Amino acid sequence: MKRIALLTREEGPAFTDLAGHRVIASLNADIVVLAARGDASSFKGLRNVTVEVVRWDVFDDESALLEIVSRHHAIAPFDAILTLNELLVGRAASLRAALGVPGMTPSVAEGFRDKILMKERVSAAGVAVPRHGPATSRELAEEILKAHGRLVLKPRAECGSRGVVFCRDMAAYDAWVEEFASSKRGASIDQYELEEFVDGTLYHVNGLVIGGTLSHIAIAPYLPGRANIDFTAGTPFVSAMLEPGALHDELAELAQKSVTGLGMERGVIHLEAFAPAGKPAVFCEVAARTGGGGIIWMIEAQYGWHLPLAALQVELGNAPAPVMQAGHTFTAGLIGLRHARGGIVSAAPSEASFQDPWILRKQVNVAQGQFRASCAHCTDFIGLFILQSDGIDDFEQKAALIEERFYEKLELTAL
Repeated sequence: MKRIALLTREEGPAFTDLAGHRVIASLNADIVVLAARGDASSFKGLRNVTVEVVRWDVFDDESALLEIVSRHHAIAPFDAILTLNELLVGRAASLRAALGVPGMTPSVAEGFRDKILMKERVSAAGVAVPRHGPATSRELAEEILKAHGRLVLKPRAECGSRGVVFCRDMAAYDAWVEEFASSKRGASIDQYELEEFVDGTLYHVNGLVIGGTLSHIAIAPYLPGRANIDFTAGTPFVSAMLEPGALHDELAELAQKSVTGLGMERGVIHLEAFAPAGKPAVFCEVAARTGGGGIIWMIEAQYGWHLPLAALQVELGNAPAPVMQAGHTFTAGLIGLRHARGGIVSAAPSEASFQDPWILRKQVNVAQGQFRASCAHCTDFIGLFILQSDGIDDFEQKAALIEERFYEKLELTAL
């Protein structure tokens, strides 16, 4: 029986399917889950799973984590070491290298973590990328603003849209640099990049990589004004599956070239790209993980496959058969509810309020009496709904109805 080490710090719920079943139970494998305390309950009690709770900070300590994994590896060698946590992709690669376990190497993993290196590698493979460079380059900032009118500053190795800033002029850029230099945020400005602002709808491309080839491709837009980056405004996170067609093919080709340029042989990706009106698609970034915020369940609702389970199957050498995608008979989508201000929850909706048959999965993550801080990242939801609809117009109407109902019953009292 094959043996896998799974590192999980926040991804426990992703290993349940649309119906709430724990997918790992279906695998014929011995799985050792090294889980942060909040994730451990997602895996306990399964016949084929050993769970060890690992302190959050230990995941950031390479030697301490290696000691734990080595102890389990000595009992019986691992055939694979896997994580779906973007911040642990490099750590998992280092563990593989140290223990001689096959899979993504540290060099390949670095291309999925450093956004400047990432763009260099995909650009060399023929993918269009935004003009970019280190955030310290004032000259480049001036050139980008002159040519494009806006620029973006973002951490080179963060996720969840954290720390992203938009500038419309050099005064804003200089103010950001000055504020950064005087702050105590514990990061260096060298850890940031700047790039041109690309005006276009942002799409996400999700899929498996098997032998360097992208398969099980699922593509969807983030609806404008309700995308990942909009979390600071408290607007919902809304996405719906894209029908097969010319744009789908263009984005799939961009993703395949990106996978080739980054040297990925097997695994799973969540790639984002802009589709400017009337222009070719432009790469944004890519991660060696599944999409967060309910994206895996939206894909499962549309196509029937569960990407985290498929990623484990690939590691076990049991890759799912390629799938031919026909036109959609319905449109699956999601809406994640967010909030811009914190406070005490004086009233909250209940899941019982959402009984419509077109709601395929529902989560209400807020309850009366709780304190809720303001939304901290793009998928910091107080509610999540996976919907089935008759096309994009019907989906937008249903998403708007969910939003109205949810906030109608939610009351936050500011402290």
